[in-house]
Amino acid sequence: MAQAGLPLDKGHDYIAVKVEGIPLGRYAPQIFQLLSQHGLDAVRRMLAQPVLSDQGIALQWFPHSSNQVITPWCQATLSQQVDCLAQLMERIDAITTLRQQLAGQRTRSLTIIDQILQNLTVIPSTEVIFLADQQPLLAQWGYYDQGRTAIDIPSLQHQLQQRLGDESAADDTPTESSPSKRSSAPYRYALTVAVITLSIAGAITFLRPSTKPTLATLPDIISTVDEIQQSVQGIMAASQALPLQPAELTLPPPEIRPIRVEKSRLPLMIPARSRYQGNIDFLNGTWLANLRLDNTTAAVTFDFSHGKANTRITFGQQKCMTTSQSAFTSSGKLVIKTAKARCDEGMTLPIITFVCEKSAPNTQCRWQQNPSTLLPVKLYSERTL
Repeated sequence: MAQAGLPLDKGHDYIAVKVEGIPLGRYAPQIFQLLSQHGLDAVRRMLAQPVLSDQGIALQWFPHSSNQVITPWCQATLSQQVDCLAQLMERIDAITTLRQQLAGQRTRSLTIIDQILQNLTVIPSTEVIFLADQQPLLAQWGYYDQGRTAIDIPSLQHQLQQRLGDESAADDTPTESSPSKRSSAPYRYALTVAVITLSIAGAITFLRPSTKPTLATLPDIISTVDEIQQSVQGIMAASQALPLQPAELTLPPPEIRPIRVEKSRLPLMIPARSRYQGNIDFLNGTWLANLRLDNTTAAVTFDFSHGKANTRITFGQQKCMTTSQSAFTSSGKLVIKTAKARCDEGMTLPIITFVCEKSAPNTQCRWQQNPSTLLPVKLYSERTL
């Protein structure tokens, strides 16, 4: 079995899943895009994807985040195993619900995708289950042998849940005290009360004053206090009679210096791993482009999040708002399609399409507003130096 996050051992090959003779890898971008559109990103993240190593010799398995801590399910604690199986059951139910929603559309492509989605719900063995930061990660899925063996996730989760409950009940069972300990408890209590009583009595005796002040000394103390009070009152009256005005402190205004922020433009680079996996999360963030519309330069700003973007188009005094979507084609090209934009004063802009390909030295992008125009454009992001 291949392990996620580790290179494949010598002699192990990546088994290409085929449906009606077509490899699953060809449909990977469409499957991942379909899962994201229906809010099933958790399902997409639990599927590890094989990619070539840096030397291009052996295949390696990677999760979507390379810095995750990966633990084989068989080596996890019992509570972690139960929680992982519960998450797998929820995501399998989500895939089943998605298949039911797509059941009304009968095309050859959707039929193959439905079979692939059904294949995602089949887990051949517990050896292919890993925990990536306590989240389930599958290195393989579907039927891989002639016996079409698979594990029964609900039954296994129920058995482990009962075992976990039995262990918790055993830990919570109170231990009975021996008769000798129970009989000695009243004596210890009586001894403690006696010690506390003697301590309080000794403290009272120690703090009790030995002599009392005589009444003869009290008048002198009182007269001294009266004299001090009279002196203080005289000083206060004299100070209030002076023609003093409250002081006012005025600070000079702070010197404000303009802060000059330098920014650099970083052109779009499509990661090879993202192109292979059909993963478009590398677009998350803000991307900019300048287009030539009606002899005017238009500034386009994309705010991407998981393949979807809020898009602003500004040219002249016009400000337009719309949305955009991105996805990889089966040939590995990145396509960003912008819907019709609504602008100020009731103006609208037609659909704009960006097509990007190649990743060395820079990704080359072109845009078109209608089928007859195909012009080069630079898609970049800004970084503060």
